[in-house]
Amino acid sequence: MQPRDLARARAKLQAAVRAFFAGRGFEEVETPYLVPAPGMEPHIDAFESRYLPEDGGEGRPLWLHTSPEYAMKRLLADGFARIFQLARVFRNGEVSSSHNPEFTMLEFYRAGADYQGIMRDLEELVDHCARELLGGTRLMPGAATPPTWLQRSAGRASTTRGRGTPSTTSSFAPSSSASSPRSRRQVAPSTWSTGQRRWPRSPR
Repeated sequence: MQPRDLARARAKLQAAVRAFFAGRGFEEVETPYLVPAPGMEPHIDAFESRYLPEDGGEGRPLWLHTSPEYAMKRLLADGFARIFQLARVFRNGEVSSSHNPEFTMLEFYRAGADYQGIMRDLEELVDHCARELLGGTRLMPGAATPPTWLQRSAGRASTTRGRGTPSTTSSFAPSSSASSPRSRRQVAPSTWSTGQRRWPRSPR
């Protein structure tokens, strides 16, 4: 698949995601990318920046968010019952065939839903997007690996994040990363599976 085709497929995927959530009463939100404190995850490192006032006053550190989770949970507390976001997020040191320091993450929340309900939402989202992009949800019989073009675009394909939230990654591989000591902390690429897994269903 050519880069132009991948760009169009990515745009179509994002449109499908937005249509899915709009049809279910979710609101799209956008939260700040620069935050006053990094996340609390011990194994995720944030990019640090610094705010410098124009008047020459004392600056202060800021960080590029590693996830919109905290800001979106504040919106939940403020009464937003169904929200989603396609956010650019940043994680320092994560570089591999399927991980980039900058990528797009889909984060969504539905107040009052249990974990099975969120898993069902995610399963239905993947089903919807597959039908919109590929016209179906079935893999080729006997296929042990994805098509070559899909392997090459693994950094752009949908992946799944913890707590029942999916993310999509984009291609970004800084040319200077090989010389950085941090870049040697590689993240193992995800594996491909053709097995079908269906989660238990619960009432909405």
